[in-house]
Amino acid sequence: MKEYKRRIVNGKGAAYINIPKKLMESMGWEIGDSVYLFPNSSGIFLSTPKVYTLGYEGLSLKKFKEILKKYRIQQVIDVRNTPWSANPVFRSGYLDKVLEEAGIFYYNIPRVGAPKSLRNIITSDGYEAFFEKYRRYLRNQRKAFKLLMKLINNGRTLLLCYEKDWNICHRKIIAEELEKRGYEVVHIEH
Repeated sequence: MKEYKRRIVNGKGAAYINIPKKLMESMGWEIGDSVYLFPNSSGIFLSTPKVYTLGYEGLSLKKFKEILKKYRIQQVIDVRNTPWSANPVFRSGYLDKVLEEAGIFYYNIPRVGAPKSLRNIITSDGYEAFFEKYRRYLRNQRKAFKLLMKLINNGRTLLLCYEKDWNICHRKIIAEELEKRGYEVVHIEH
C-alpha cells in the first residue's frame, strides 16, 4: 500500500487530517464519513464506523452482487447462528467462495446469531418477547460482539441475515447496540 504523509491539524476537541482522494476511494470512504483513529505500534489505523445490514430473503445471486458493488462492500459478516439456507447461494460453503472470487472477505460469527431456541419464541410469544430475550442473550456474548466490532473496523462491512425486513430480524438489536457505540448503521432495503 502506498504511504501517505499529511499534516494533522488539531482543533478544539477534534483533529483534522487531510486524506488524499485516492486513499479515500481505495478505502471506500465518502466525503462526510466519520473516521475512527486507532493508534497501534505500526502507526494509526483509520476506519469508518459505518456498517450496512441486509436480509437476503428473495434475492438472487445477481442482485446480491449488484448490492455489494453499489455499496462498495469489502467484507460480509454473516450474523446467522447457523449459516445454512434453503437457497444454496446463501449457504456458507458456497457464499464464501462467491465472495472470495469478488475480492470480498467472508466471516461468520454464529454467537451473535439468534439460537433456534430464541427464534422459536417468535411463534409463541411474538417479536417483542424475542427481541427482549435476544438482547439479554447478546449481552452475554461479549467476546463475539467485540470480534464483530473489530471486524467492522477493518473496512466497509455488510451484516448478512435472512429476513428482508430488518424490523423483524435480530439485526435490529445488533444495529441498536452498534449505534450505542457510535457506529452508523444503514439497513439496505431491496
